[in-house]
Amino acid sequence: MGFLKRLFGIEGDTSAPRVLKNDPEEAYQQNFQAKAAREATQTRKRDRSSDVSALKKEEELGALVALRPEVREEADREFEAIILKNVPESIREKAFYTKIVGVKHSNPDGTHRSRLLAESVAFETLDLRFEPDNKFDPNAIAVCRNDTGEQLGYLDTRLAEEVTADCKKRGERWLAVFRHKDYHPETGRVVGGVIYLICLSEEYFMRKQKELSEKN
Repeated sequence: MGFLKRLFGIEGDTSAPRVLKNDPEEAYQQNFQAKAAREATQTRKRDRSSDVSALKKEEELGALVALRPEVREEADREFEAIILKNVPESIREKAFYTKIVGVKHSNPDGTHRSRLLAESVAFETLDLRFEPDNKFDPNAIAVCRNDTGEQLGYLDTRLAEEVTADCKKRGERWLAVFRHKDYHPETGRVVGGVIYLICLSEEYFMRKQKELSEKN
């Protein structure tokens, strides 16, 4: 799945927010809101004189996109168009967005999933890992980063049940691609993530499975 990779190498503003000793959270929020106002003004000016893609704007603005839903909508269309070129409708059964759940929890090693989400980027391929021994839900499917194996969260319960049943019946033909982070509208902190799920057509999946078996 090398075709699904990060296309934009734009780094955002990494300067630390101004912090007050009495209430650092309030200071963070005030800093974010002030920055949002400045960026919104600058972006409106740039929009009138530039053909910068919405996906690049999304990378540049980060949390500020939460304040400009029109940018996200346009970025979604660009994202889907790029995916469609590589995974055309002819080889897939369906595709849709879904939120990652369980992101507020930490992983067994103490890593905060919200931090891992903050590091994730659009077009990053993800692993869907089945957890049949999960004591809370035997149909649980963990969503993990492909390169490190770190867990971002889970598919929601009803979707996990559907995907598990489908995979048992017709094979593991689901692809997961990171789409975007979700941000708190007042503080700008990462509070969630959205992925794009693609279910390959059974005919295409079986053909590829046959090709792989013949090579081996």
